Amino acid sequence: MRGPASTYFKLGIFVILGLLALIATAFGLGFQRLRSDKATYHTYFDESVQGLELGSPVRYRGVPIGTVAAIAVAPDRRHVDVSLFVDRKEGERLALAEHPNLRAQLASQGITGVKLVNIDLVDPKLHPPADLGFPPAPNYIPSVPSLMKSLEENEAPKEQPLVTLFAELEQKFDGGAVDKPMSFYFTLGDDANAKWTV
Repeated sequence: MRGPASTYFKLGIFVILGLLALIATAFGLGFQRLRSDKATYHTYFDESVQGLELGSPVRYRGVPIGTVAAIAVAPDRRHVDVSLFVDRKEGERLALAEHPNLRAQLASQGITGVKLVNIDLVDPKLHPPADLGFPPAPNYIPSVPSLMKSLEENEAPKEQPLVTLFAELEQKFDGGAVDKPMSFYFTLGDDANAKWTV
């Protein structure tokens, strides 16, 4: 006749085997993740990286190829060193560290303020690699300013702030100096193709 002791013994063996199977599965999944063949690339941004977080996407011309692995202040205390985890085979296929026309750029995902790193082709004559002032890490990808940083640098027009411009317009309209609709434009920085019409 079987007693409660043999039932408890069988239940105990079942629980122990279940826990061992769970631990083996967790170990196997963790080992597989560690074994994944990732390469680390570095880029240095000369601007705020607010909104960029660990695990943020890294894209090549919009196609996901990796994630942000680390964010740190560079040795010159001006640039921000962003480490990127990219599949090793994909990085070699795209020649990420050797291609002279590739640049990394901060971009926004939608309107939330969350950032990502986009790697794209540029004209190296218009966007030469920055002089960092320190030796870059291996697998270095030069960067270009983000769209927002470019707009800040090319504030328009520098000679006459917008507040002054609109104050003068208001005086002309209030004083009756203008009796028909008028339009004018101003440019962003030195780019004559970027015109705003008011």
